[in-house]
Amino acid sequence: GRGLLGAALLVSANAWAAPVPLSWVPANGTAMSGSTLSRVGGSAFSDTAVGVAALTSGPGYLEFSTLESDHAKAAGLGSRDRNGGMEAIDFGFLLRADGTSAVVERGVAVQAAGTYSAGDVFRVAVEGAALVFRVNGTLIRTSALPFAFPLFPEATLAEAGGTISASQIDGATAETVT
Repeated sequence: GRGLLGAALLVSANAWAAPVPLSWVPANGTAMSGSTLSRVGGSAFSDTAVGVAALTSGPGYLEFSTLESDHAKAAGLGSRDRNGGMEAIDFGFLLRADGTSAVVERGVAVQAAGTYSAGDVFRVAVEGAALVFRVNGTLIRTSALPFAFPLFPEATLAEAGGTISASQIDGATAETVT
């Protein structure tokens, strides 16, 4: 794990002002290049990259894309950093190497979200008292699970060449300091 449960948070005032590009703290086997997180070595859902900003209250969202649709990856929001990999993602999307996607809750794929292509936009948002999942603006699911702030952006890439790109966050955020 990355030890973010005890991380200090520096609060910023970005409550639905405008989305802010999100940088990632790379995990083992990953690297940042511009706004793209890439898997550069190894192959397993074992490590979790964490965004440098967390949502501290709602409304707010994490949004991301990918540069390819033939490498497995997952990204979303998590309120705790446990075990790494997909288990760390409480609310997000699994993008499979066969071009299909699924909604993830508590580290488990719970609902198919259709096929995806490079450039599709995935959003996990706090809207009112609910977490909602959207692909290219279309509502896919509203979660019935409880959640707590802060919610940290988390991503895991299973295969070399896999990417998470164009990541952005909007809402009341705090910079994570590890």
